[in-house]
Amino acid sequence: MSERTDQISRSSEEVSVDESLGDTFESDGLRTGATGSDEEEGGLEQWFSPQAFLLSAILLTIGLVGGGTAIPLFGRPAGMLLVAFAFGLASGERRYGEVGLAGVVVGGLASLLRNAVLTIAGVGLPLVAVSAVVGGLAAVVGLYFGRDLRDGLTRDI
Repeated sequence: MSERTDQISRSSEEVSVDESLGDTFESDGLRTGATGSDEEEGGLEQWFSPQAFLLSAILLTIGLVGGGTAIPLFGRPAGMLLVAFAFGLASGERRYGEVGLAGVVVGGLASLLRNAVLTIAGVGLPLVAVSAVVGGLAAVVGLYFGRDLRDGLTRDI
């Protein structure tokens, strides 16, 4: 017990309050922990990144348009899955929330724009909901498999 007390008193003498709080809060206000590894900071992490959401929404839109152009029937979700796969392969961070939400938004908005008359009439709303769910699932599944391949390629044998 005395060792723990000595450790606490030493660490409080070495680090001032201004230094310990300086790294905790970022300018965007969404950072919940200091910039460091999760083990060093007690498991604190960034919960949502607007930059990653915007980037993934732009990339998923490109994948949706490209996939719809290349393959007429199931090309849109396939294009989104392929782009999310590449995003997971290239990214070193877990961004399931951002990519999943971007997939829901992109899939729902694309369906809304394609079927605007039906949606305004009220019969197209289930189609928009299904498209949003399919877009979100395609994005999350693609990201998962991309991250899985990245993990397999970078792991030591």
